[in-house]
Amino acid sequence: MAKAGGESFEQGCFGSAVSSELLPNLQENDFFYGVSRSVVDDSAEAFRMANLPDATILYNRKSVSTRVFLILRGAVQIGYPTIGRKRAVATLRSGRFTGEVSLMPGGEPLHQVTATCVAPTLLCWAKAADITALVSGTPQIALNVAQSLHARVADALTAIDDFDVA
Repeated sequence: MAKAGGESFEQGCFGSAVSSELLPNLQENDFFYGVSRSVVDDSAEAFRMANLPDATILYNRKSVSTRVFLILRGAVQIGYPTIGRKRAVATLRSGRFTGEVSLMPGGEPLHQVTATCVAPTLLCWAKAADITALVSGTPQIALNVAQSLHARVADALTAIDDFDVA
């Protein structure tokens, strides 16, 4: 589990422009799976790069979702707080992304889980408002987001089964 009291991503709002040497890493991320290099290159300006320490909280449960995070290196634990402790639902590693609920239409979606770096983590992030048109105009990205959501539901169901045993 992540250390308590980690710095919040929102507090620091870390980020610098995505360097050209990281563009191939973006294309290898599940978010951009099957998307042309030119689309990745064109969308790179919407993303910021952040090198985060262990225990950085990307978002908390019941917070408004406003960003998508693409994990390039490191690990992010997705957890659900229960009485007295936090239970891990999944650990996302290089190539995965989180925060996709921010791309759902219909107001201000809330995170249903907490995301915390459990290792030093290099990621790229973008404000959902800045990439909504990209997702809407690129069917493959929309499909990738849908597949990710499906995988999260499967992870959650597995975790629920594990909770019953514990």
